[in-house]
Amino acid sequence: FFFFFKEGKLKLESRCNECLRISYLHKEYKKPEFLDNEIWKDIPGYEGLYHVSNLGRVLSLDKEIINKNGKSKIQRAIILKQTTDRGYKAINLSINYKKLRTGVHRLVALAFIPNIENKPCVNHINGIKHDNRVENLEWVTHSENTKHAFNTNLMHNRKGFESPFSQLRKEDVEEIE
Repeated sequence: FFFFFKEGKLKLESRCNECLRISYLHKEYKKPEFLDNEIWKDIPGYEGLYHVSNLGRVLSLDKEIINKNGKSKIQRAIILKQTTDRGYKAINLSINYKKLRTGVHRLVALAFIPNIENKPCVNHINGIKHDNRVENLEWVTHSENTKHAFNTNLMHNRKGFESPFSQLRKEDVEEIE
């Protein structure tokens, strides 16, 4: 079978019973490549639709998509492309035509790290926002997250003129003196 897009529509053509390829702008569908020591789990709330790995990759599983006109197509499994949002890797998930944009670090934590104390935040232990390996993540409170940011110099205590709440600028003080 060959899937190809023409004028924005998906068309199915039987050419080969042994292979299934999706061709879009001359790009062929390739089965996702899995890495050694990569463990995949369902994303809570998206079971059977998406998986997340212990290395911070997100997989959209094979699924049948039915559009608003009632036509269906098969969407093959792919590793989803992650975008960067304020330094954090983020992904768009969708279920029943509802989309959710969320941080990959949160998905990894939800799937792999028990949150016994029901803490609201996920912290990157090494301070690198795009390092979403499970061993680099932990559940923390807002206060613990802020303290960690100050202790690792990710956040600085701005005093005096550097503070966004400063009433005077440096030039104003020099003028007064």
